[in-house]
Amino acid sequence: MIPTAVPRLGPAVLDRAERQGGVVSRRQLLDLGASGSAVSRWVQDGRLQRLHRGVYAVGHARLRTEGRWWAALLAGGEGAVLCSWTAAAAWDLVRAGPGAVHVRPARSATLAVPGIHTHRYRLHPDDRGAVAGLPVTSVARTVLDVAATASEHRLGAVLDRALQLGRLDVTALDAAMVRGRGTPGVARLRAALARITDQGEDLRSRGERVLRDALVAAAVARPAMNVWLPRGRGRGITVDLLWPRTRLVVEVDERHHELPFQRLVDVDRDRWLRSRGYAVLRIPEVRLGRDLDGVVAEIAAALDDRVVPRP
Repeated sequence: MIPTAVPRLGPAVLDRAERQGGVVSRRQLLDLGASGSAVSRWVQDGRLQRLHRGVYAVGHARLRTEGRWWAALLAGGEGAVLCSWTAAAAWDLVRAGPGAVHVRPARSATLAVPGIHTHRYRLHPDDRGAVAGLPVTSVARTVLDVAATASEHRLGAVLDRALQLGRLDVTALDAAMVRGRGTPGVARLRAALARITDQGEDLRSRGERVLRDALVAAAVARPAMNVWLPRGRGRGITVDLLWPRTRLVVEVDERHHELPFQRLVDVDRDRWLRSRGYAVLRIPEVRLGRDLDGVVAEIAAALDDRVVPRP
C-alpha cells in the first residue's frame, strides 16, 4: 500500500512500487527517468526509505510480506528468485513467516544482508517460475530445496499440500532431482518418496506371495516377481508381478496406495508403463482376503486377452 502523501514521486514511480509491494530499486528509478540527485533528495526528505543498498520503500518502511519479498529480490539483482521456504510460502505450500527471506541471487550479485538468506546454485530455466509477478523457483525445485532442511513429517505435509493444490508434477519433480543431483535435498526427497511408495519390502511382499501361490495352484502361468524396469539415466520402477511375454503387470496395492500423493505416483507409473505397451492391473491387497479366487480368474482372463501368437 503506497501512502498518499508521496505523489511528488510521479505516477510511473508510484505505479512500479504499487506492483512490487511498495518497493523500488535505484536502478528502476533511474530507468524511469529520475536523476541520481533526485533519488538522493527523496531519501533525505523521507519520500524513500532505504531498506537495502539501492532498494527503497516508498513513503514508509512498514512493509507487508510481499514487500519484504520484493525488497530481497531487488537486493539480489537482475535474475534473482525467491527459493526454498520463501518460495514454498509464495506457492502457498506453507504459511509465510516473519523469518529471513530465502533468495537465489543473480550470479554476479554480492549479497550479505541481515534478513536475507542466500542460496547459490546453478538454476536451470525449467527451475524458474512466477507467482503473481514474483520470480520464484518452480514448484518442483522449491520442494527439492525444502527437502534439504525439512523434517520427514513437514516434507510429507508440503508434498500433500502441493498435490491438494494441483501443483505437483511427478515428472517435473524427477527432472529437478536429476538436475540437482549431489545436493542435500535430493537424497532426502528420494527417501521421502521411497517411504511413501515402498513401505518396506516385508510389508509389500506378503500379498505378492499369497497371490503368486494362488496363481501357481490354479495352473496360471507363473509371473516374474519384483521386476526392475529401467526408465533411463539410472532411474526405473519395480513392478510386483510381470508376465514379460504378454507384457501384463499386476500391482498388489496396500493401504498406503490410498494416500493422495501415492495415487499421483501410481498414475504416473501406470501412464509410463502403458506408453511402453504394458497392461496394468491393480489389485487392492484387502481383496486377496475376501475374493482370492475372483482375483486369480481376473488375472487369467487378462492373460488370455493378451496372448501374443508366436511368430
